[in-house]
Amino acid sequence: MDGRARGHRGRPGPRGARGLLESLIAGPALQATASRRLGEPLAPRDIFDRAARGDPACRAIVDEAREHLAWALANVVSLLNPALVLVGGSVGLRLAEQPERLEAAVRAGPSRGRPAGAIAPAGLGDDAGLLGAARAALTCVGG
Repeated sequence: MDGRARGHRGRPGPRGARGLLESLIAGPALQATASRRLGEPLAPRDIFDRAARGDPACRAIVDEAREHLAWALANVVSLLNPALVLVGGSVGLRLAEQPERLEAAVRAGPSRGRPAGAIAPAGLGDDAGLLGAARAALTCVGG
């Protein structure tokens, strides 16, 4: 996959491409959305914290990000039918804090009710990408 949320429109990402998941839900995308809507730049952590405390504008930003992630995951589920989907990254982990909401959103997406399998936060947390890159580098050098 090339990182695009197929069939889902979005803001232009790097080099003007539309539908890039990162341009919809990554930290900088959430910060830009908060700046546009709230008139103040907020770190993703603050957006999630304010949403959890009931701030309706931040809750809307988080809900939209969850829908974008669910749409992308629904495409993966439709294609691969995995028994388990692990969600990682700082934003992904926060979106997966309530896996039942994410699973329901996946079922409502392009898979149209097809079982999503389990969706859970990745156990390695924010460091998953870094640890994976380190392992790949060690494998390349024979470690």
